[in-house]
Amino acid sequence: MSIGDGKSAALVARLAEEDESLLDNRSPIAEGMLIERLYQYSIPSRHIPYMVLFGACVLFFPYTNWFEIIALTVAYTAGTAWLDRQRKGFAEDDSRLENSVFWANRFAIGSAITGTTWGVMFWLFGVEGNHELQAALAVAWSGLSLANLNTRAPHLVSYYAFQLPMSLLLLARGLVIADQATYFMLLFGFVLTVALARRAHVANHNERLAIALRLRNAELVAGMDKARAEASNSLVQTEQLLAARMMRSNVAERLAGTGSWMWHLNDDAQTWSDNMFRLLGLSPVNAPAELPVLLDACHPDDRANVQAYFDRMRENGEAPALTFRIARGKDAWHSLRLSGEAKRDTTGMPYLLTGLLQSLPQKTAQPAE
Repeated sequence: MSIGDGKSAALVARLAEEDESLLDNRSPIAEGMLIERLYQYSIPSRHIPYMVLFGACVLFFPYTNWFEIIALTVAYTAGTAWLDRQRKGFAEDDSRLENSVFWANRFAIGSAITGTTWGVMFWLFGVEGNHELQAALAVAWSGLSLANLNTRAPHLVSYYAFQLPMSLLLLARGLVIADQATYFMLLFGFVLTVALARRAHVANHNERLAIALRLRNAELVAGMDKARAEASNSLVQTEQLLAARMMRSNVAERLAGTGSWMWHLNDDAQTWSDNMFRLLGLSPVNAPAELPVLLDACHPDDRANVQAYFDRMRENGEAPALTFRIARGKDAWHSLRLSGEAKRDTTGMPYLLTGLLQSLPQKTAQPAE
């Protein structure tokens, strides 16, 4: 997020809902993320001041000498090299988020070196009586101040370590020159300094708020992931428990010679136990749990009775137990007993039918004529 982006700041404020409590506890991780942004923001612009320094040397060459130019270049290069070394060390430090104070102070040292270099240049190049060149210095100072705001606002110590020596040396040089035009430029510079400082604090606040939101979002996501994992484990355990109960129920039904069935009247969906399929001479894999399948397995003379049993159960929720026959091989019939009950809604209407299919003592009989 760009520090000077007002829309981004407004978005952060809306997301945070003005919840300043997010900033009450400054965690080491949040501070480390701020310093990480500090190093990231300073990478693209760290060599641009060389062009400004070169332009200033060309513009003010009649008022300076090669010794001063070389000394300023060496000083700025030393500060930039120091920052580059800290940037590399920060990137290689696996504990950089926990060591944020150490790396922040190291960055502030480099910022003080480069800021002082610019302040010395303003002191050396401040020409008495030449308001055009003084205005050029004021423009250069303004540009450097804005760049400082955009790169160092995440760490206010580094911001002031650069801004104060640069601005104070320029102010001191203006007071030495002591003419009316210079005083007006100094007044303008003072007002701009106060405004930039205020903006730096606002930007720092927004950066902290954005990071606090990011951390809170990470906590919420982690909590959701944990809850999802726990729910998944609970579901697996429940499925395993149900499978074990189903297996025990199937074993018990086979030993008792019974099968169970369930009929949801709202969606007309039926469920049969594995042993009910076996009692009907069917496979749970190949046959659906449907009334027509049950009727097909019945003796032709018993189909009307079975149909009437289920019609009565659906209408009234109750019916006397029914004995019917199913085929078992050629000209062999086996008797089964069908019973059930209903669960009713608040109006008394049945919405769920459950029951048993029981195997009766086997006998061989001819189909009824």
